[in-house]
Amino acid sequence: MPSWKFHKRWGKELLGYFNTDIDRLIDCRGHDLARRIGYENLLRKQVSYVKRKYGKIGVYYYILHHILDTADEQLLSILWLNIKSILFNTVDRRISIDVVVDQMIRTIDYECNHLYQYAPKLRTVFNDRDVILLLIYDLIRTNRRKVYRKMYDYLIQLAVWNKNVASDLDSLIGSLDEILRNLIHDLKNAILRIKT
Repeated sequence: MPSWKFHKRWGKELLGYFNTDIDRLIDCRGHDLARRIGYENLLRKQVSYVKRKYGKIGVYYYILHHILDTADEQLLSILWLNIKSILFNTVDRRISIDVVVDQMIRTIDYECNHLYQYAPKLRTVFNDRDVILLLIYDLIRTNRRKVYRKMYDYLIQLAVWNKNVASDLDSLIGSLDEILRNLIHDLKNAILRIKT
């Protein structure tokens, strides 16, 4: 999960508000479960508590925290699916930024659909391609080691189950390095385009 510093930065940027007590409520004592489907009662109770104690802005920050956690979790899966496709199916060694952004928008919208009833304006924010592009870059930039390690772990797990992958592992690791470097480069260029 992203650090509280990450949540604070995005809270200040999108809402002009952050609250470490809300971060603590979500991340301590297993309350992160509230964003999961099937835990609607816990979610309702926590939203009610946050609204009483911190008002509507607190509720928006509470929901934002859950959306950012979901985005972080889902980004690794989306990246791996794209990387795996490139490693084994195509010659091009670049992940399409547009494809990743589209996949993130759809995934966040689906995974957070039940959360948006408490902060409906956040759905519009997280359907904005520029916001998602910045979020992807910020998640990778602040957690680069975690992202790289997870992609290597996925590749090693694949090698354990597949002899062809195992025999070509050194080459695939080199390709994975190239794909991840290209991804960072392409993200930086895309962000420069939206900022100009």
